[in-house]
Amino acid sequence: MGSTSTSGPLDSHPPMSHSLDRSPDFGDIYDFVFPLEPSDKAKLIKLHAVRDASATTQVLPPLLKQGFEYAGPIFNRRPGPRLLRGDGDEDREPAIVPVDYSFLRSSDLLVQACRPPMDDHHSGTRKRVPRSYTDLEQILIDGLRPYIEYCARDKVCVASQFRPLLRGDFANRREMEFHLNGCGAAYRRLNAHNGRGPRDADVGNRTALFLLRLEEAWPGGPGYVCAFGLDGLCTYVWSYRLGKDFQHLLARPGFAMAELEVRAVPEYPLTMDWCRDWKIELLFVHEFGSQSRVRRVARG
Repeated sequence: MGSTSTSGPLDSHPPMSHSLDRSPDFGDIYDFVFPLEPSDKAKLIKLHAVRDASATTQVLPPLLKQGFEYAGPIFNRRPGPRLLRGDGDEDREPAIVPVDYSFLRSSDLLVQACRPPMDDHHSGTRKRVPRSYTDLEQILIDGLRPYIEYCARDKVCVASQFRPLLRGDFANRREMEFHLNGCGAAYRRLNAHNGRGPRDADVGNRTALFLLRLEEAWPGGPGYVCAFGLDGLCTYVWSYRLGKDFQHLLARPGFAMAELEVRAVPEYPLTMDWCRDWKIELLFVHEFGSQSRVRRVARG
């Protein structure tokens, strides 16, 4: 089955040498991780300080069962001087710089359990995921564009070709604005694109979840899985529940949107059992293939 992504590499690179032999039969999994933004220019790089550090581990078990082997992280860091808050301006983003990702094979899989900073630079909100502006990061963002038209911490717009899948009571999830404060990133305003414009959300403490799995992140490239909610808590819960209760969504390429009903988090949780009964409702599942299948799960 082939994905609908048509993104390709922005640059070519010489082959990277490896000291260990790599099996041609099983692909490797790399988690694509975003660093925490340093608070000042003198702060040292801390490789362990990454966003949603534990979320990726929640989706790994079902992927490993598919035959992949875990290879380690790919640090989404910009070579050379780091970009800090305030670098660049609203009209011009930093130049894209190449990194050597030639070691990635078509049998490999990139896994990202973090909200992609597709439009953070233009959103105006201070709650941003810092970009590296590397060509690899840009390729993955381009791969998401056919499915998510706009994505920042405060607002997400589903791409036009998938908006008809949001029917009935869920039609106004085609464009969503989210609260920036508090735990769970609940809906603030919703817009069904029916001419009425955004309206205050009156659906309780609910928020959106997304999952994209591409067979090829670019033509001939590795597969790509991106799972995220609008804040760290929801991304973590979604990743955990994908690994436990929604493994079938990771079994084949596709694009899915779901909705989470956020509840109170225990003050001192020992395990993740507290979120097993948090309601997750699939709004649609679009499976890629020679004959794409669409499951409209939304009611109303």
